[in-house]
Amino acid sequence: MGLMKTTIFFDYDGVIVDSIATTAPILTALAARFGKTTVVTPEKIRTHWGNGWQQFYKTVMELTDEEIPLTIPHYQELVQKQALAPGAFPDIERVLHDLGTTHALHIVSGNFSDIITANMSRLGLLQHFGRVFGNNEVGGLSKHDPEFYLIPARALGVPPAEIILLGDTIDEIHGGKAAAITVISCAWGWTREAKLREAEPDHLAKDPQELLEIVRRLP
Repeated sequence: MGLMKTTIFFDYDGVIVDSIATTAPILTALAARFGKTTVVTPEKIRTHWGNGWQQFYKTVMELTDEEIPLTIPHYQELVQKQALAPGAFPDIERVLHDLGTTHALHIVSGNFSDIITANMSRLGLLQHFGRVFGNNEVGGLSKHDPEFYLIPARALGVPPAEIILLGDTIDEIHGGKAAAITVISCAWGWTREAKLREAEPDHLAKDPQELLEIVRRLP
């Protein structure tokens, strides 16, 4: 018999907050700072984001391997200046409240922890989480890398077999499974449901209510 699931890792963008519409213009402005004319739209994000932000920056925004690390301070500045921060998906607060009674909740995201913490505090949702592990805490690794999840697991002292990962990208499916973590793909985020299914997550939830039902069925 496997270990009981005690801990849930939540992705931030596309799982907790509906940030695709606010992120698209930020990425367009970011590309322009490096002399690119790419216009990023929510449709482009849904079509191409599934394999991680680094790959998106390279293939869609036409940034080079040398330019990609240089984008980080520009991205942080643009996010801080945005007029409208992303809001939470409907029903997420109720899901967090319910799951928080049975599991330890933490955020593990490719976004930056200061950005996440500020917006989650504004939304009144930060109280549901123990720790926030952002890009800086996981060493800038890709979500495809199992260490992206194992670094937080070790920091928390939780074995991978006790963890559930909630994400909305293909990279999270591959990286989470490589880390021996149970993966539930969330089909309301940045990657189309069909593409998520093709990557074979352990489970797939079409909405937050179904997510809650899946977690309740797990040991």
